[in-house]
Parts: sequence; C-alpha cells; structure tokens
Amino acid sequence: MIAGLVQNGVAMEAAVFYRRMVRVGEKGNDFCFTSVLSAFSTLANLEHGEMVHCRAVTAGFCFDVILGNTLVDMYFMCGSSTDAQFSLLGACGIHGEVGLGKRSAGKAIELEPRKDRPYVLLSNMSAEQCQWCVKEMLRERLGYSNVRKDAALSWFPVSEAN
Repeated sequence: MIAGLVQNGVAMEAAVFYRRMVRVGEKGNDFCFTSVLSAFSTLANLEHGEMVHCRAVTAGFCFDVILGNTLVDMYFMCGSSTDAQFSLLGACGIHGEVGLGKRSAGKAIELEPRKDRPYVLLSNMSAEQCQWCVKEMLRERLGYSNVRKDAALSWFPVSEAN
C-alpha cells in the first residue's frame, strides 16, 4: 500500500498510512521501510526519515542493500550529505566494498574532519580484510588529528518514534 502511494506521487499519504500502521502495532518489513523512506526522501523530511531508519535497524534490516541505497538517497535529498556519506561508508563495511569505502571515508572526513565515525568504520573494514597495517595507520591518524573515540561508547540521537 505504501509503495503504491509513493509510486503514484502521494508521499504525504504514504507517510500518514505508515504512521497509522505503527500506531496499531504493525512492525513492517524491508519493503515497507524502503517505501516509507522513499516517501520521506520525496518530502525532504529528515527527522521522520531518521526515525524510520532507527526502526529499520532495530527490526534487523540494516543489511538490506535496497534499504541502504534508499537511506543514502533519503539523506542526500534531505540535505544531510554527511549522513549520506556515513550510510554509504557503513554499507561498504557490511558488504566488503573496501575501495568504495575508502573513497567514501575520505569524503566523510572532508565533510566532518572532527568526527571519529569514518575513521572507526574504515579501521574496522580494514581489520575485516586483514589489512592490519592500514588499520594501525588509521588509528595513528585518528590520534594525530586530535579526534577522540571514547572507549566502548557509541551513540546516535533517537527521537520519539511514534
């Protein structure tokens, strides 16, 4: 239903339908999340798109390629190029796309040089590929740039989802 509404150019109705669906306790699937994220992309509604992103991750759909592509699109369409770069970088890590991940990390570092996230994601990606020298170089670079990663502390903003 949501996909049909989005495809027929009534993104606001799709968003309203999704909200009703959540209120009655429906969880949604990867297709639902992709469709509603597309609606929020069309509406350039970053706040609600982030809430749906959080719900999709919580529901276990963070590894879906189509959903990941829609997330990157949604963040760009909502004017958050940094979050789009981070989403792309995270997807590269999940799917082993090291070359694209390096380019994406470079762009993310250009956009937000004080954030630790691109360094950490690229370091993890290098470790998964057994590129220990690259991982160590990234850790050193992180230290030299005065960007600090608090040990065992990761967070992201979570807004009211209902």
